Amino acid sequence: MDATSMMAEREVNHLVVVAPGSRMVVGTLSSLDLVLRTSASAPLLRSPSKSQVVSPTVGELLQQHGHFTPQCKEGASLRDAADLLLRSDRTAAVVAVHGTDEQRTHLGMLTENDIMQAYIDGWRPETDAQEWVQTHEAPQLTIPQYLLVRPSTRLTEAASLMLMGASAGHVPTRGPLHHLAVMGNSGIQGSWLGIFSTLDIARGLANLHSELDIAQVGVDETTVDMVMKPVTDVPSVKPSDTIQHAFTELLNTSRHAAFVFDEHGAFYGVVTPRCAMEAFAKGVPPSTTVISWLQHHKNDEGPRHIEPQDTLHDAARVMMAYNIHHLVVRNSEDETFSAPVGVVSSLDLARGLTSIYSHRPFESLGWLYNCGGPHSCSVAK
Repeated sequence: MDATSMMAEREVNHLVVVAPGSRMVVGTLSSLDLVLRTSASAPLLRSPSKSQVVSPTVGELLQQHGHFTPQCKEGASLRDAADLLLRSDRTAAVVAVHGTDEQRTHLGMLTENDIMQAYIDGWRPETDAQEWVQTHEAPQLTIPQYLLVRPSTRLTEAASLMLMGASAGHVPTRGPLHHLAVMGNSGIQGSWLGIFSTLDIARGLANLHSELDIAQVGVDETTVDMVMKPVTDVPSVKPSDTIQHAFTELLNTSRHAAFVFDEHGAFYGVVTPRCAMEAFAKGVPPSTTVISWLQHHKNDEGPRHIEPQDTLHDAARVMMAYNIHHLVVRNSEDETFSAPVGVVSSLDLARGLTSIYSHRPFESLGWLYNCGGPHSCSVAK
């Protein structure tokens, strides 16, 4: 399948280009690149390592903040993995997958979404974590959950790759990627420096201390209401629904947060994949109601709300301070200051960071087809 056909089939304007047989990112390709190409043999492949934007690298961020990438021990169960992620405040862990005689041991990734899927599907908590990864990374089932990038990848480029992750490889994902595997310094694909998550993007933005750094990245001028998901775009569940229904709603909508409203519109709280990890680790019955879960798991992580006119830098600092991926957006001008107007996630910060550096609007494939090819079009300069 060529690039044009792939873009048309998936209805995307950008493709992440990976090395054959791997998840190693070598560049990106847009529909505009296809229009501007000068010959069939010379596509304009953009190298992710040549970003001109001044921002920290993923390697620097992994080392600077001193957080570790959790690694499941040999024989660890899915419950062990869930406990490990909860203790470390991370959303993904490394699993060493041992191959057959013909296959080498390689590294795999187990995420909070995997735990949530296992909980919904009724997998036993004692299931071997390696068995889960092997089952879900089988060639016929491969749906990439991550891409492999170099430590020199810039923060801004990492944000772009996460958002374009749905177009990586030959099998489309259901949405943006929340994790990148960062290659080890040895340059060997089987060696990882760590796992870079969307929350690490928030950490990177929060640690821009000088006014010059903040101004260069632009997060002081972009406000939460510009990148948040409005309440109408956030899945909702009722207090009387089961937590299994709530987690299924998250997976079906490819969202990582659901609002809880009753029939009168009263707001009760938020359900996230972290709730699923905790329920799985503690053996909470799937038939437990959402209201019962919220009542017995009071939020003690600090403020989970922010205002629409706060900046991305403000949101990033709150997320970093409390290790949380989602903030409920509430308007202080509302007398009750209770009803949410939306939710902003660490992935939304990545989306906002990417949009700041989109100097040219995304061009549609419709324009590509209508213009009849590069020799029939002209682009204003």
